[in-house]
Order: sequence, then C-alpha cells, then structure tokens
Amino acid sequence: MSSNAAQILPLEHTAPHLALVSPAVASSAVASPAAARNHIVLAESASVFSVPGREMLVLAIVLGILQIADGVLTGIGVYHLGIGMEGNPLLRILMEYCGAIPTLVIVKTGALMIIAALTTLSGTVAWLTLAMRGMVALYTVCAVIPWSAILYGYFS
Repeated sequence: MSSNAAQILPLEHTAPHLALVSPAVASSAVASPAAARNHIVLAESASVFSVPGREMLVLAIVLGILQIADGVLTGIGVYHLGIGMEGNPLLRILMEYCGAIPTLVIVKTGALMIIAALTTLSGTVAWLTLAMRGMVALYTVCAVIPWSAILYGYFS
C-alpha cells in the first residue's frame, strides 16, 4: 500500500497493525456515505513515536544525569572561578547577559527535553542509539571530567 493511498476494506477484513482513517476520508473514498458505514478506510499507521529499547532508556538516563552533573559542576565552577572558566563561548556570552544560574537552568532543561524527544524517536531512527552513546562519551570526557578535575584542584 503506498503512503498516499488509502485502502477500502469491509469491516471484517481489518488488521491490528493498520490505523483507522477519519470518517470524512472514509465517506469521500467510497461511492456514498451509506456505503462508508459498512466499510472502513485503512492507512498504514506511521507513528513516529515508539517504545524505546532498554539500551536507549539507560543511555538517556545516563546522559540526563551527566547533563545535570555538568550543570551543577559548571555552576560551582563559574561561581568560584568566574564566568571566564566556561569553555563554551556561547554559554559564556549568555552567562554574561543573563547570569550563570539562569543560563544553566535554561540550557540544561532544553538539553533534557531534547534527550527525551530523541529517546521517543529512537525506535524509528536507527542511528540514535549510536549517537546517544557518543554523547555519553563526549559529555563524560569533555564536560564532567574536566570540571571535576578543575574543582578538585581548586578545593584541595
């Protein structure tokens, strides 16, 4: 069945993997509205959202924790060492205009929302699990470990 065409079937021929189309579409697809009551118009369900797999859920939780840890460590770092210690120039500029804490709350909340959205899309986009693995590695090596080392050196 093509993605643009609907198929008209009698009610007894419906399958669970197919989704119903609205009655307006059904009545326009058959000869008369009376005939539409006895038939159902089916279209392949094309849901973008699916239940993510176990690995993707674990990766999303780990990346979420890393985001929060990065936000907390960055907040502590810029409070004690100044905004100039932030390695991301865009965040540094936003911190200068909006303040460190509001910037971090907004950016990290946005990051958590993106993680949630990508997790819901992971069942239909094959490369997202691999990308999430890369993000976990990147945030660990380029954000959490450096800030941890800097703050450890500062407080010891």
